[in-house]
Amino acid sequence: MKHPAFRMLSLILILSMFLSVATACGSGEPAETTTQTPATTTASRIDYDPTATLPPVTIGVASGTSAPDTSATTTPATTGATISLVTTDPTTPATTPDGSDTETSETTPVTTPDTTEPPTESTPEATTEPTMTIFTEDASQTISGAEEVEGTVILRYSINYPTFSSNNSTSPSALNAAVAAAAAEFEAYAKDVLLPFAQQAHKAGDSMLPFTFSVDYEVAVSSAMAVSVVFTKTEHTGETREAYARSACMFSPIDNSVMTLSDVFSGGASTYTQTIYKAVFAKIAAAPDAFYADYQNLAKFFDLSDHWYLGENGVVIFFDPFQIAGYDKGIVEFVLPYDEYSDDLKINPLYMG
Repeated sequence: MKHPAFRMLSLILILSMFLSVATACGSGEPAETTTQTPATTTASRIDYDPTATLPPVTIGVASGTSAPDTSATTTPATTGATISLVTTDPTTPATTPDGSDTETSETTPVTTPDTTEPPTESTPEATTEPTMTIFTEDASQTISGAEEVEGTVILRYSINYPTFSSNNSTSPSALNAAVAAAAAEFEAYAKDVLLPFAQQAHKAGDSMLPFTFSVDYEVAVSSAMAVSVVFTKTEHTGETREAYARSACMFSPIDNSVMTLSDVFSGGASTYTQTIYKAVFAKIAAAPDAFYADYQNLAKFFDLSDHWYLGENGVVIFFDPFQIAGYDKGIVEFVLPYDEYSDDLKINPLYMG
């Protein structure tokens, strides 16, 4: 049986150990930072004295145990993902794991979603082919040649004429063929009519050789209603002056064919013939001295089908030099305006609708 004083000492030691473990788990506030030197307890023999009073017992901290250091903040270990805290204070540098400081942006850039709708590709409108055919001049062609006798050139000729293109799928081949045929007729005239005269002049020793013949043209009208090509012939055949003559080719893009006076004027040939002569004679009557005295009979002598074309302002009736007036008058023209003779015309080549 142990002595009651020894039992008391054992109880005090057990209570001291319990208090030390509770503080180590951090259930209370951390103690102030104080460095304590562990006390060393020296065991001594105590004799039993029933009358003695127990001295005060000082309980020291066991050797190897030190108070927690509060000079640094310890972050509890966290299992799983590590959460990094980023300061928003621009004056406080962030600390990287290696201890170096990095600059922290004052504000975090915010990206605003682009709500602008992407441009919509426009579908090109389908092109519609023009329903009204218009033939326009495309290029100029030339037929030229020279005829010789014993190495001497006795005739030169040059014939110019146009070719046309279309604004739609309608082919201008018929129009081009008609104009080319007119050019071929001019070449035939040079070879069949002028060349024999040049050969005779060469035999006679004419010093005016070579003879020359040229043809130029003008596209007077090119619309959806008509195409009008006017040719002017110039020739020099040993005379002291040149000779002039005119011809024309009219074509309908609507019918794709050569046009005649009957295609332009309403009524029969006798009707529009009288309309044309009446208009021409009225103009001559305004200045009759410039024409031959029998101009009316002379005018009717020539076939009107070879003496007209569609001009810029109206139907043009023409006569070559010496036909109804002297050479000094040149090629004489008379215009029947489209607006004044609208009741006598089937078409107005300037009307596009």
